[in-house]
Amino acid sequence: MHTAEAHDTERTHQTPHPTRSPMPATYTFDRAQAADRAAILSIYHACVGLPGCTWGYDYPSAETIDHDLAHGWLYCLRQGDVIVGVVSVGNFGELTEGDIPWSAAQRPCEIGRIGVLPAAQGQGLGRRLLELALGVARRQGFDAMRLLVSPGNAPALALYRRAGFRTVGETDRYDIHWLCMELALRSMAGCSPAATCRAR
Repeated sequence: MHTAEAHDTERTHQTPHPTRSPMPATYTFDRAQAADRAAILSIYHACVGLPGCTWGYDYPSAETIDHDLAHGWLYCLRQGDVIVGVVSVGNFGELTEGDIPWSAAQRPCEIGRIGVLPAAQGQGLGRRLLELALGVARRQGFDAMRLLVSPGNAPALALYRRAGFRTVGETDRYDIHWLCMELALRSMAGCSPAATCRAR
């Protein structure tokens, strides 16, 4: 299994929106640790019931977090000491079954379980998480990123489409109808964070 290197810890900067209250300019993005488990689960649970969210209190669960931690797939976006966003990225193997017409990518990865603390939503952190996750995938040498998204999750759909993801098919899983989306990646293995997707 390929793991992220030390330079997966990044500091990113944000220019405050003129109509919003001032906020710290620096965020830290790094691999989640066991000590982050409770905070991550709190974010997952806080997102349940939000428009477009398909999660329940049984998924993502504490067991999901432990699984992602064990494989090194789970990352956190921190504002100071507070985790404000989470994302999992790696070769989950969750989207290989079925007849989804994925591309012929040799080393695809998956992205999932993206969550932003509700109090921190509306500040572009979803886009920031996606950009940073793409940077992780590129540095690890993946050549495509795949995901499932609910057709009713308009904000997520807009985010992925702006990033260049294309819809390649549809599927029904977990009693939910999904769009299957994919983005071709150019490997940046060995590059420094400065050469990767930097939040703007």
